[in-house]
Amino acid sequence: MTDPATIDRVDAIARGRMLVKQTEACAALGIGRQTLLDEIEAGRLRYGAIG
Repeated sequence: MTDPATIDRVDAIARGRMLVKQTEACAALGIGRQTLLDEIEAGRLRYGAIG
């Protein structure tokens, strides 16, 4: 993710937190949950899972 506008949207939603909810990430990126998961599986987005 190298688009400065996208990075700014994600930073605004995260407000300094290390973790964001899937719904927050979807809102920041303007995509649905399934698209988010598809992008992660395809290796175009990175994520960390907390169990």
